[in-house]
Amino acid sequence: MTSIPDEIVEELGSVVVETMRVVRPRIPASPAAQLGRLGLSSNGFGADEEGEAGSRAELGRLGQLLPERLLGALELLVAELTVPELPNIGALAPVPQDGRAVVIG
Repeated sequence: MTSIPDEIVEELGSVVVETMRVVRPRIPASPAAQLGRLGLSSNGFGADEEGEAGSRAELGRLGQLLPERLLGALELLVAELTVPELPNIGALAPVPQDGRAVVIG
């Protein structure tokens, strides 16, 4: 896996923080708490004891109402969300030494 240079993380970090300050208050507290209490298996995305995918199985056990509440709240937000202008990070990306191409967009 390719690591992301610290300079890019720092540039994008401020945009993410600013956007999350708007998003976070719109997430209903109860569904957020339920998601926070998920007991994911030790391998996270792997199979659990019943053979179902770890994270997917945990989410499935929460029922349909939780995702509906979250999606409903976030759906309203998306229509009015203004994301700050992203910095030009293309110049910060390292030039690969092995002939591979890097695409940022």
